[in-house]
Amino acid sequence: RNPGDFITGPPAGVLEMWDELGRSRRVVGIGALDSHSRGVPFNWFPWKLMTLFPLGHIFRTVRTHVLVEPYAGDDRPDLDKTIAALAGGRCFVDYLPNGDGTGFEFNAFHPEKPAAVMGDEVTAGDWSLAVRTPIRARIRILRDGQPIAETTGTELDAAATGPGVYRVEATRDGKPWLFSNPIYIR
Repeated sequence: RNPGDFITGPPAGVLEMWDELGRSRRVVGIGALDSHSRGVPFNWFPWKLMTLFPLGHIFRTVRTHVLVEPYAGDDRPDLDKTIAALAGGRCFVDYLPNGDGTGFEFNAFHPEKPAAVMGDEVTAGDWSLAVRTPIRARIRILRDGQPIAETTGTELDAAATGPGVYRVEATRDGKPWLFSNPIYIR
């Protein structure tokens, strides 16, 4: 009746594998859905027919947000921009029933180098990390899968603690909400 009650986010083993693989190479995380049904009609009560797992609901849950430069209005170059952004890890995933992640930002700043965004690989140094969420959440910055900073709010800043795979996880009301792609500090 309430499938959202059972959403726990990606399996812990998948996140551990992602963090482990990221130590040696860049690995992009993309949210996806898989449904092979048009919905299952179900007679709950004799007078009420309802549909279990309706596609309209399913396809309004997991979303991948892609960060691209403004589109030019030309199909092929715009498609190429989108594919390049996805391949480069310039994207994040949210679970829409827990909130719209549009406007989320995860960046790394260095006093002498250009800023880094999700998917970037940079050399170690004096990096600081900045997270901004569009709505209040429990935000965690992880390095190689281990939390280095967390707060409840819409902003979290922290110093990078050395080389590592840095990514963000956010929850709302104890439920998984948002997962960023990493910034790789080597």
